[in-house]
Amino acid sequence: MIRGATSPPRLKMEHNVLVTIAAATSESEVVAALADTVGRFGTTAEAVRKALKSHPRLPRRALVSALLDDIELGTESVLEHGFLTRVERPHALPTPTRQAARQDGAQRRDLAYAEFGLVIELDGRLNHESWKAGNRDAARDLADLVAGQSVLRLRWQQVMEQSCETALQLARVLWSRGCRVVPQSCGPNCAIKP
Repeated sequence: MIRGATSPPRLKMEHNVLVTIAAATSESEVVAALADTVGRFGTTAEAVRKALKSHPRLPRRALVSALLDDIELGTESVLEHGFLTRVERPHALPTPTRQAARQDGAQRRDLAYAEFGLVIELDGRLNHESWKAGNRDAARDLADLVAGQSVLRLRWQQVMEQSCETALQLARVLWSRGCRVVPQSCGPNCAIKP
């Protein structure tokens, strides 16, 4: 648990993130802590899983385990996890390729339905608010259009607050591109009617 070779001695990153999670006050904080740590600083989902065994009383233990599964599938942010758990899974939408390589190899797409010519970018606050970021995103979108891919940009409101409406609209877009998806209702107040 402790890296003794450092001065001063410190917790290993995977244990540190679990201590952070123990103090989290919301599910979003738990998602953010894991998404911000795993894959960076030399930490893997498997290393966090092993560390989890040393923290038997960790609050939200089942959530952490499920999140590690989702991170291994390619979820790298709170918004990406929100798309997976609020838009995609509950409405039985097809599974996109996560962190799909771009043709130029320089960047990755958040989500891609390559066979239907659709890219989805999930724009949270991080890396998307500045003038420079907006120009970078516009250049990528233009390059994707040239390559025959349409880009759909979703923000917090579409994913976290209007997830049912977003799922319905996304199903319609996919249908128009040849994907015969039939979205499912996630409950009585869902925009998708059975």
